[in-house]
Amino acid sequence: MARARVVLAAAQPLLVEAFRALLEPEFAVVGEATDARALVAECERLKPDVALADNQLRLLNPASIDRRLRAVSPSTKLILLTGERRRSSDSGASRTAGSGSVSKTSNAWELKRAIRRAAMVNPREQTSEDQGQPSAARTPGLTVRQCEVLQLLAGGHSMKEVASILHVTPRTIAFHKYRMMDQLQVRTTAELVRFAVRNGVLQR
Repeated sequence: MARARVVLAAAQPLLVEAFRALLEPEFAVVGEATDARALVAECERLKPDVALADNQLRLLNPASIDRRLRAVSPSTKLILLTGERRRSSDSGASRTAGSGSVSKTSNAWELKRAIRRAAMVNPREQTSEDQGQPSAARTPGLTVRQCEVLQLLAGGHSMKEVASILHVTPRTIAFHKYRMMDQLQVRTTAELVRFAVRNGVLQR
């Protein structure tokens, strides 16, 4: 499965390079922009899953940009990097129907989680993920591929072994695993396995 596609937007090239280096091991950074107009143009051209933009970006009006992005690339989710301190109850990313935000005080894990969650609700990605493996049973809330990965992990296979069985890279399996953990709100592999047992995944 293709990695989530991200466009980065910031006025400072050094900031863009820093975020590219941080995100590329897990995500496909497909474009860059230095102001809000360029961000909209890149999203219209590339149709990314997520647009990650610094809130200090020139010409940026969040509400206006969100509307324009929905018009030119409805599947793209906007995430703003803000300087606001989050409340202790916040998970690091506050989301609305069309966009969300991540505090600049967040750590790398929180930022990546926000991107994964934004990409997770992309209908285009859901459709592509569900193709090609019609024999796998579905667990509510999970895709066919996720169910396959979960079944193998719960059966005692390592991520490297699962990757070999499914003919993908270990990084792809790690992506599926941690995406499922976020989606199911579990923190450990053991909890993920317990979910599989409770839902009869091992018998499918």
